[in-house]
Amino acid sequence: MATEKNIKAELAKAVKNSEDKATIRRLRRELKQEKELKLKILFDPNSFNKRRGRKPLFRDHMFKEGKKLASLGLTVERIADFWQINPVTLWRWTKKNPRFCKTIREAKEAADAKVVESLFNRACGYQYEEKTFERTLLQIRPIPAGVKATDEDFYEKEILKKRVVRELAPDGKACEFWLLNRQPDAWKAVTHQVLTGKDDKPIDIRFVRMVDPEKKEAQKKADSGNGNGRGDKKKIKKIKK
Repeated sequence: MATEKNIKAELAKAVKNSEDKATIRRLRRELKQEKELKLKILFDPNSFNKRRGRKPLFRDHMFKEGKKLASLGLTVERIADFWQINPVTLWRWTKKNPRFCKTIREAKEAADAKVVESLFNRACGYQYEEKTFERTLLQIRPIPAGVKATDEDFYEKEILKKRVVRELAPDGKACEFWLLNRQPDAWKAVTHQVLTGKDDKPIDIRFVRMVDPEKKEAQKKADSGNGNGRGDKKKIKKIKK
């Protein structure tokens, strides 16, 4: 049975030898079918008997769980930790299964949209309703005269006592964060510092060469002919002549 590796090798050989287009199209079609079959077996729980090695960890319920976890704002690493798998394995699942990748991506985008909406409301200010509840004991059944009431004759319930509409003022930090990210060219904080000299004239910059006194003295001795300085070079030239 031809495997994906063998088909690829045969296709590369056919392209290199410039064989007829029908053969190349046939090989490409077989390679595509082999990839689709491999993908189907990988994500089909009923096809475990067709595969060798360990059974895949991917299950159909992970579509629903992944969507829920991503909508709560969990990253890929934390989702992988929830399923007790390597993050690389999760990335490979999203790459090989477009439907699973789309589910995770849409859930993450929905979570980000909620944060954006909250930030926008915080920057512009908004109204909200504040509710006050009070716990009250309510009687379950009538108590006959002369009978002592017990805890079983009552149940606790929260009753709405007050509703107040409050208004939250715009937040300056939220406005700054929003504008710096949405319109950085117009709102980014840039400071220009200019250094000038006397009477606002340019500063005169002079470069001074610092010489080590010991090295300077050694250079003088070398130049005077002591050691291996210029004097030795003159002697060598005279000998050559």
